[in-house]
Amino acid sequence: MPCKILADCLYEILEFLEEDKATLHSCLLVNRLWCEISVRILWRDVLSFKYASYQSEISSQILNTLISCLSNESKELLHKNEISISTLKYPLFNYVLFCKYLSIHEIDLMIQHFLEKQQITTNSTNLKFKKHLLLQEILKMFMNQIPSLKELKYSRVNINNITFTHFPGAVNCLKDLTVLNCSSDLHFEFFNQLSQVCCKIQTLNIEFKGFVSNGLKDLILSQNGIRYLSLIQSYDNIDWTDIIPSLNKHSKTLIKLEICGGENYIPLSFINTFKNLRELVLNIRENSFEEFDKVQYDTFPRLEILKFQYYYPKSGILVKFLENYGKSIKELHIGNFFYDNSLNSAITKFCPNLKSLRTKFIEDEIIGVDDLKDNYQ
Repeated sequence: MPCKILADCLYEILEFLEEDKATLHSCLLVNRLWCEISVRILWRDVLSFKYASYQSEISSQILNTLISCLSNESKELLHKNEISISTLKYPLFNYVLFCKYLSIHEIDLMIQHFLEKQQITTNSTNLKFKKHLLLQEILKMFMNQIPSLKELKYSRVNINNITFTHFPGAVNCLKDLTVLNCSSDLHFEFFNQLSQVCCKIQTLNIEFKGFVSNGLKDLILSQNGIRYLSLIQSYDNIDWTDIIPSLNKHSKTLIKLEICGGENYIPLSFINTFKNLRELVLNIRENSFEEFDKVQYDTFPRLEILKFQYYYPKSGILVKFLENYGKSIKELHIGNFFYDNSLNSAITKFCPNLKSLRTKFIEDEIIGVDDLKDNYQ
């Protein structure tokens, strides 16, 4: 029991070092207990690449470690297909067990670099097959061994269809997933299978490109309550408005909404549904703000953060919005230059609880800058 208490306390302490990779690495050398706890934390999001690109030496070591964790059956399959892998002994820990974050795209990039380093001279078709095979075996291992994956990042960029959701153990691995970053053009089987085994996604980030899979709507509808939603429009002119009815299911739970648009017009009136929003981030074209006047008359009593990353609504409409809801706003970003004194005055008058204001203006050309400074100092 004392050892268990010591381990639990040490785990809580080392948790605070999650972002300090250098210090965590030094903890590996203290003793086995410190090493095991540090490894658990380091490998939890080792594929998030906060400190390494897929071409770095670190990423090569990560991939080699993953390959060493593969089953003998998978290693034999790779050998038969002339994929050269190291003959290292089985690692000290089964590192895969500790992973909570999985980026399929990043693993694919690491594999690409790994095969290129082997100076494979076969044709591109054979190279593509080998990359697909190695990715398949690694994903099979992840699905079978990760007890509870928390975050998944999956994009179709240069990746062939791998229905890893059907691999043994996938149901248990994915059932507690809470964060999903995906592209809209993933195959139907992925969204369909995930919607059957997972209903706890709270953060959903969608990049719209290529097309919108029919299974995406079903996945959204199958979730119990999405809280954070990011909709990113690429430059493929994809119409994603068909998923709006499914998003409405989460009108009571959604507290953060971010919309990033390409060249397309994006309808904003559907935002009215989300009455409990605390943060609204809009990075869209000017023409998409034509509907913002339909947003201002609905109630957002809990809105605390409002960000316009570049363009923003016409001043009169934004002034009215601040008049209605500025009292609760604590953080306001207006990315582009503005020269409207009425907006400047509205911020001073209607946003008494503002803690952070980020914008661009030329002081000599704006009346009321001193009022802003005095009001929030």
